[in-house]
Amino acid sequence: MRYQFSTTSRTIFGQRKLPIRDYLLAIAIFLLMAAKGTPALHLSRELSCQYKTAFVLAHKLREVVGAGNGDRTVRGEVEIDGAYFGGYVKPAEL
Repeated sequence: MRYQFSTTSRTIFGQRKLPIRDYLLAIAIFLLMAAKGTPALHLSRELSCQYKTAFVLAHKLREVVGAGNGDRTVRGEVEIDGAYFGGYVKPAEL
């Protein structure tokens, strides 16, 4: 099967109409705000594009970030952004 090749072919950026500069800017914004998450509305404002475009782009970025962590299991004491999960469970009030 033959198809037209470009730098974004067979990547998450394939079949998209945004310039590569916008993709790189979206990745930078996505990485800088990674602790809180990046709302699609914020991306749409920064990239000057429609909300739906930013939503799809953010979804694709989240998909790629999560793709490499599918078979890993976290064990033991884990620290996430300064919070500790596990250990003492507060008893329910009666």
